[in-house]
Amino acid sequence: MNFKTFKSLINFLKMGVNRMKKHKDLNISYYTKSIMAKEGSTHIDISELKISNEYRKLVEDADKFNQDFFIDNSTIEHAKFLILKLINRAKTFIRIFTDNLSEVYYSNHIILETLKEKLNKNIEVEIITRNKTESKEFMELQKQYKNNLKLYTLKDKTDMENHFLLVDDASFRIESPHSKKDIAISDFKVDAKVNFYNEEVGGLLRGLFEDLKSQSTPQN
Repeated sequence: MNFKTFKSLINFLKMGVNRMKKHKDLNISYYTKSIMAKEGSTHIDISELKISNEYRKLVEDADKFNQDFFIDNSTIEHAKFLILKLINRAKTFIRIFTDNLSEVYYSNHIILETLKEKLNKNIEVEIITRNKTESKEFMELQKQYKNNLKLYTLKDKTDMENHFLLVDDASFRIESPHSKKDIAISDFKVDAKVNFYNEEVGGLLRGLFEDLKSQSTPQN
């Protein structure tokens, strides 16, 4: 899959191929009651995430029943919740392509603890960053799980603008690029789509990841 084809896919997703438009209040954020993530042996308190009960139910049903439709992700709180749910689905591998491993998305205790749980179960995690990661948390994690966690950095510039997280060929999150000035801001707008079970797009993303990896160097 080349970048032009992938760009066409992104434009298709932006047309609103999802069920979110039927629920005007799904992107309204407010504190939920105490919620615990209990997939496998992971017990992570996510009560601090600002997500509506309706949005949470939509995501949990899609996750539980392997539903094939696209879910909007427009806030950082949604992003953390969706990334958590996707990572918890992993039975074989996790693939991530992003600008950097900032605390906004990945270098935070919720995601890091969930990744550790998967690494302890020998799930293979590969991450490509556009810029060399300076995340101390991920560098320490790589030392601890050097056989299962691989970090790569792109050698050259790429036409690939979007970021994505892929889990086991069929579950993924695709995000449109945002401004560099927003990197350290915890409440900036997010433009992303998530699908918990679409093998066709998942397969295309896996091929794209391999292409990006061939243009990358391992980060030790």
